[in-house]
Amino acid sequence: MTLCFLHLHGMCSPGDPHAPGRALPPRLSRLASAGATIELHSPPPDQTAARAVTLATGFLADAHGILSDDEPRPDLLGARPASSDGRHRPAIWEIAAAAGKSAVSVGWPATHPASPQPSMPGLRVVTSAFASHNSRHRECWPMTSGCIQPESLRPELAQLRVCALQITAQQLGGLIPALAEIDQDRDDVLQRLATALARCATNHAAATLMAEQQPDLLCVHLALAAEVHRVCRELRPRSIRADGSSPLDDATSNAAAFLDLVTGRYMNLCGHHSQYVIVLDPPPGCDAPGLCILHGPGIRPTRAHASTVDIVPTILSLLGLPLAADMDGRSIAAALDVAPRDVELWTHDTPRAAPTAIDPSVIRGIMDDLRSQGYQPPPRRAAADIDRVKSTRLEAIRQIHAYSRTRRDHPAAGGTASM
Repeated sequence: MTLCFLHLHGMCSPGDPHAPGRALPPRLSRLASAGATIELHSPPPDQTAARAVTLATGFLADAHGILSDDEPRPDLLGARPASSDGRHRPAIWEIAAAAGKSAVSVGWPATHPASPQPSMPGLRVVTSAFASHNSRHRECWPMTSGCIQPESLRPELAQLRVCALQITAQQLGGLIPALAEIDQDRDDVLQRLATALARCATNHAAATLMAEQQPDLLCVHLALAAEVHRVCRELRPRSIRADGSSPLDDATSNAAAFLDLVTGRYMNLCGHHSQYVIVLDPPPGCDAPGLCILHGPGIRPTRAHASTVDIVPTILSLLGLPLAADMDGRSIAAALDVAPRDVELWTHDTPRAAPTAIDPSVIRGIMDDLRSQGYQPPPRRAAADIDRVKSTRLEAIRQIHAYSRTRRDHPAAGGTASM
């Protein structure tokens, strides 16, 4: 039996027909009708990486360390996507693997670079960098170092990747049926949507391969809906028809329909006897509750309220693993047939080797060598990038502290209650 944990990021937004309380697409609807539906609220900050890591660890962002989508590069010459080096708490797939279970993670933010884990032989990680295409040529696509663990999976997974250059007009038409109305000389909407679709297809292909091996825990993060929502929100004003509509109007619902098909694929691979924990949350910038669907053995049909930090403790209970006292979340007991195990340990965290810091003298030597060849460093741009990350993190800390005070003064606001 597999526990299938899906994060369909961006699939709940204001006005979206798939938001809580409205009709779900058919496959998700079947799971919800026979299982538990939990209305979720997401603690701050409102950043994709921070939300995903909160969901995957059961900790608030000030504890797990991912406060923004970017972080300063180790050489301080700019910013880079949030990485596993900045994450201070173990994710659910690492906890499960450390307990001797086979666990898979595909596409989650702040998982790159993945390092070998000799003490977790059942762990398989495909990082967020696996689906990034950084070449102008479809045939030339070097695989980023550290995007897969174990390394023995690289040859097989490399053949599954899809880049935006391979996405056809017919495939894009599934998102935007009236794509011929888009002015490609003025807008890059089709290129951006092709990139989002290719990234989703690549992660889905990797997850499908892993699901065929029937792991104990399959964790997949798909952000197609959020990426489509962001593109349409930015570019819709430039494609308005005379009647006020836009060819982009159906893109979000079409992306949701595609993700429903993807969910059906996992249902076919894992089977009806498996457990499903599927989280649909709003894209950044949207003030809407999320939805968690739980279905399978050990899950009681119910409706309840919870927080995203409660998902990992709930998964631990479904896997029969102990809860940790240091987690910010708690198990959604109303949705479980079996009472959660008592707190039996303080933490699931294990000591980690600190990231290797770059010797400042090495950086100075490189800079001096470049200057001697006529190159000039770009300090102002790098400083601007780092300042932006710092200000985003400081604001995130303020929001988390305000949220924590509210949660302390009003415990029900962050807890679980039946509906």
